[in-house]
Amino acid sequence: MPVRFPAASAFDALVPDERQTALSQKWLTPDIDNIIAGIARIRAGVDRQYEERKSDAAGEAAPHLAGRTDIRRYPYGYCEPIRDTVWHSLQHSVCQPGLGQGHFVALRRFLDEGGHWRCIWGELTHGPYLQNAIQIGTWYIDASNDTVVVTKPKLDVRPLADTNFRNVESLIQYFDVTSHYYDWDIYPNRVVPALAPVFPALAIHRSSGVLLLCDIPRPLFYRNLEDRGAQADAFLKASAYAEKELPPDARQALARAASAIDTHLSAAAPLAEDLSGWVASCEPGDATTRRAVALSRLHTRVNHIIRKASVSVRNSVQAPGGDAL
Repeated sequence: MPVRFPAASAFDALVPDERQTALSQKWLTPDIDNIIAGIARIRAGVDRQYEERKSDAAGEAAPHLAGRTDIRRYPYGYCEPIRDTVWHSLQHSVCQPGLGQGHFVALRRFLDEGGHWRCIWGELTHGPYLQNAIQIGTWYIDASNDTVVVTKPKLDVRPLADTNFRNVESLIQYFDVTSHYYDWDIYPNRVVPALAPVFPALAIHRSSGVLLLCDIPRPLFYRNLEDRGAQADAFLKASAYAEKELPPDARQALARAASAIDTHLSAAAPLAEDLSGWVASCEPGDATTRRAVALSRLHTRVNHIIRKASVSVRNSVQAPGGDAL
């Protein structure tokens, strides 16, 4: 299939070709310990920044909705922010003359001769986990290795071929992973059908009971567009989740939220109208990008309503004298 939306695969790990392999062997592999030491220094600087924020937040109330990061638990849950900050600092150190001379001379020469590097996002199948990392030639650089198990080493650097990393290529694969990784019990979105062509799943966070309209990572959002909606359609009609029914308390929460959801959808018309037709026919361009951003904002508003309603129902059930569901 021809590439229509580059964002769909922008964070995929690349299989190194002969040239990338040769450049990696020439420049990266002989100096990898020095490069790792430089990246470790960058990560230490990132930690100092976040630890200051952590101290400032010591007296704040914990986030009460599942799935939100809590700075007081740093580095837990901060995989992407750490990776992104390390990535930008590494780019600055490598690309600015005079910076990073002690650690990144070989890396700079690797890039000067046509070596490739990029941020990557995918599945670590031994978890399964979702992981944000950096690929440099044949090397895999995980600069946020301690964000799920905080006692693990901060860095994991190894040849990409020696990892169990794989690209996330479908919504079904994504929800199979997140069911374990995020502790989600996942259901098809039959509740807000207007948004189902782009946001096809609901989830209940098993530990907290919070209900949410699942977000879709940007690469998979655009992969669904590239596949003209087939990704969402397969999840809704042909996956292991397709026939699942929400439990009574979740249905009660959604009943409470229905009026507010309808109000937001009505206010957002025609943004949420005929999304199936839009997904099936849209092409890359500014108009598509603007609508994608607007849909993300609409998702955030609707999701807030659903979360709030589910917390309210859960609290009323748990309160003394509360009616059983």
